[in-house]
Amino acid sequence: MEEEEEEENNNDELIGFFNVDIENNNNDNVEESEPKCEEYDHTEFTQHLGTEFYIPECTELFNVKVSTKQVQGWFLVKDAYYDEVREEYINFIGPQNIRSSYAEDNIIIDLEGDVIIGTLKDGVDVFISLHAYDRDDTIMIVIYGES
Repeated sequence: MEEEEEEENNNDELIGFFNVDIENNNNDNVEESEPKCEEYDHTEFTQHLGTEFYIPECTELFNVKVSTKQVQGWFLVKDAYYDEVREEYINFIGPQNIRSSYAEDNIIIDLEGDVIIGTLKDGVDVFISLHAYDRDDTIMIVIYGES
């Protein structure tokens, strides 16, 4: 009988131990998790912009072309389908700043990608072309400046 009571007390302590851990597991003391992808440097592109510009996580810059009127960047957005990226840019630019003469909803849509034309905070136009690539990736071409 004494053994049974001692075993029950031990079980209560274990259960209490796990309850405390679960209750205190509110991520206050948890270190940030590892990034889901490599961080890429986009300064070769962003240094030519006159305002902040959103670039999705996991986006690799492949090429930059700079002229007197515009800067163009070619990117690969990994693990994001183009419609997800489109929504992120609509939110970043602001629906009121997106314009297009091709569609009522201000976005040109085709079967494999989208084009967003808008104006950034500094008053400069931006053209963003998004195309599905390799299942879950998106090729993104950004033109900042005069068209």
